[in-house]
Amino acid sequence: MKINLKYFFKFFFSLLIVIVVFVFYLCFLNSEAQLLYADDIIKDGDLIRARSDHKVYIVKHIGDKKYKRHLTDPFIFNLYEHLTVYNIKNVPSVDLDLYQESRLIKATDDYRVFEVDQDGVKHWLNMTSEEFSDAGYQWDLVFTVNDLELSFYSTGSDITGPSVVNIRRFYQYCWEFDCSSSLRPRPKLDVLQIPSSVSIDKSQFLQAEGDIKIAVFFLYGYESLPDEKLNILKGSEADIRSFNFAAKWFEDQAKIRNVDLNIALDFFGQTKVSDEYVINSYEDSTGKDLVKFVKDTFPETEDYDVIVPFYYSSNDISFVNHASPGERWFKVFSKKWGDGLFYPSFEPDETIYSETFAHELAHIFGVNDHYNTSMKSACSIDISYYDVMCHRVPEYDGDGNVIGYFGPLLVDLIVDDITAKEIGWYDIDGDGILEIYDSCPFDKDNKCSKQTIANFYNICWDYDCTSSILPRPKLAESEKPLNVAVDDSKFLPARGNIDILVAFLYGYDSMPEENIDILKNEAADIRSFKYAAKWFENRAAQHRINLDINVAFTEQTKVSDAYIIDNLEDALSADLVKFVKDTFPEAANYDVIVPFYYSSNDISFQTYSQSSEKAFIMFSKKWGDELFYPSFEYYSHYSEIFAHELAHIFGATDKYTDYIGEGQPQVGCWIEPSIVEYDIMCHRVAEYNDYGEVGFITPLLEELLVTSFTAKEIGWYDIDGDGVLEVVDACPYDLLNTCF
Repeated sequence: MKINLKYFFKFFFSLLIVIVVFVFYLCFLNSEAQLLYADDIIKDGDLIRARSDHKVYIVKHIGDKKYKRHLTDPFIFNLYEHLTVYNIKNVPSVDLDLYQESRLIKATDDYRVFEVDQDGVKHWLNMTSEEFSDAGYQWDLVFTVNDLELSFYSTGSDITGPSVVNIRRFYQYCWEFDCSSSLRPRPKLDVLQIPSSVSIDKSQFLQAEGDIKIAVFFLYGYESLPDEKLNILKGSEADIRSFNFAAKWFEDQAKIRNVDLNIALDFFGQTKVSDEYVINSYEDSTGKDLVKFVKDTFPETEDYDVIVPFYYSSNDISFVNHASPGERWFKVFSKKWGDGLFYPSFEPDETIYSETFAHELAHIFGVNDHYNTSMKSACSIDISYYDVMCHRVPEYDGDGNVIGYFGPLLVDLIVDDITAKEIGWYDIDGDGILEIYDSCPFDKDNKCSKQTIANFYNICWDYDCTSSILPRPKLAESEKPLNVAVDDSKFLPARGNIDILVAFLYGYDSMPEENIDILKNEAADIRSFKYAAKWFENRAAQHRINLDINVAFTEQTKVSDAYIIDNLEDALSADLVKFVKDTFPEAANYDVIVPFYYSSNDISFQTYSQSSEKAFIMFSKKWGDELFYPSFEYYSHYSEIFAHELAHIFGATDKYTDYIGEGQPQVGCWIEPSIVEYDIMCHRVAEYNDYGEVGFITPLLEELLVTSFTAKEIGWYDIDGDGVLEVVDACPYDLLNTCF
């Protein structure tokens, strides 16, 4: 067949023009249309969700700025009269993406701003306005909520700074040097062996910046130190032997490192110690608590950052100077060992006292000793002989052999780089900020988080919790964190002996005793709380954890009028835990408190946990003659609720789905339904009818499990692969081995 080239090229160029116009429409005109769609339809205060997602957001407009806040629980709709699912607007995803997401809330009459995490826990941003802005928060992102919603969220720890683990200094020289080596000085490690990110617990040392107040207390056991010697130690900063000289030396070293440090010294004494604090031997100098004597004798110690007991003995006995960074004190000693002879010496060319003062103060700032106690080398690592933590300079004979070491005068000593790193006077992570001023110190990978981790493992590190797909897809291994900080004060570790107190409460009519007897029954009764405790013990044993739960009960007690619950709002706001603590002094002896509230009226309740309080609240109601909700029949509703809420106290999160978005598959659990449906934190098993329609049943507690997903969260799992389950691991979840 002969092709007419003239018509062929005419058709080809016409088609090309159509394609170009269509692409232009998709890339520009359609996006403009979508934008107009959003501006025309979405108003301030509207409820919206993407057409392909189940998440519902409430929006806020401030000028041209657009913000959205995820309503994490459908129950929130019940807390506002104007919020209803019928008002939710389905919008294209491109419109939803125009809104910046916020997790910040505050109540109308409360100045505090809270951040709500993905587990529905609110954390007070306990910081100044300047700190709020410096941390990257924006005031426009704060949504105002009513008191009911604010009370709905459980309370977690305050957000004041970066997550922490028990690291006692800004830098650990064993991260650069092989501290296991027998060689002196120790050899350096390969750069690949140095961790890229650690967390700092600043409570473990005193930060060497700003204003620091030190109190020196002159003590003695038998005879007091001669006044002329005392005056040398209390002398001006011009006297090389004085403690004030040591303070000025440290300030000058800080200035060299561009750190502002101001040290003020106050002196107290002399004071004779009571008999039990008299030091007669070397062992006494290490064992007798002179700091306690000082604190008991001088109430003003509370006003100082560092306490320095200086003890003088008129006997020739051995002492050891030592510091305690966590307690913020160090001891200094002097002794008389002959007529007019003192050790250390008070001669004009001696700086042993001022040098000792500076050296021990450096320990309070988080520094290690760097001197070597043998003749092999002066310092234990490759550091200047003149560093304040080594201060051992070799002396040589004519053949170049080391014949000994001498201690330089303090005026000749320095703070070398290694010591500077340990106290934070160094930019270790290369972000241009000295670590002592860095809000996220030593963080080469920028993995520093604003808040502490509330459990041993976060399921969202395994699964994409931002996905609109249910069940949510798994993340790649490269997307998971390598090390995190675990704050076990936010949950109760699920191990060892745990004592639980159940307080039976009521507002009007008491609960029938036969029903209480069911809940108090022995572990053989599937409906009882002791059965739930036994169930948890058995599940712990399966994970090789020793767990022993003891459940005790109070008598039925009528609450005072202020705590009577008449509606759902009362159930959320009435502080029944406080009532139990105020009414039953023995509650202080228990690890977990469980107020169990019974109402003879048919009202709505919300069972919920308060992990930070180590408590959870349970409810029962009467809604007809001999009809109770939940039922007291053979089913295990109460014991299952007990076990589920206790798992929250241990750090586990819910894994069931409350409702399904438009177009979403019907699944009971938001991750791995085929595995997690029998997990205690999902307990929704799919059941299909003859038409393939799905519903969900709740299994009996005896059929439920603690799957690996929940086991990770409560620490019944070796997450970091060191052979130790996290709940009993001294350094949990630490794939980089940076915990010391």
